[in-house]
Amino acid sequence: MNAWKIEQPELASAKAEYERISTVHEVLYDMSMAASNALQAKDYGEYANEDAKHAHCDAFQPSVKKEQAVAYDRMLVAKYGREVADQMRAQAAERSAALHAELDRRVKMRRIERSR
Repeated sequence: MNAWKIEQPELASAKAEYERISTVHEVLYDMSMAASNALQAKDYGEYANEDAKHAHCDAFQPSVKKEQAVAYDRMLVAKYGREVADQMRAQAAERSAALHAELDRRVKMRRIERSR
């Protein structure tokens, strides 16, 4: 059996896990948005049920995001190998840092303009 046939089940498994976790993330997001829409429809009165839904989503969202990142990493490694996956993550981290720096710069510029 060649390496390609060995890797295929691992890649399929990684994709399935990523899709499962992504579905959980989407359900939590939809639940939170539905609670927000219900609050707005009620004119922000009688909010206990919706507040509980938001709290539930907020409690699970960090762990779901972490699991999603792990599953995505597993999928990258299965598809491209560890070395290429590491390079891809490094490039993504650089782009993310550059975007955050640009956003911070723009926010500071707005504050300066407003203070004048």
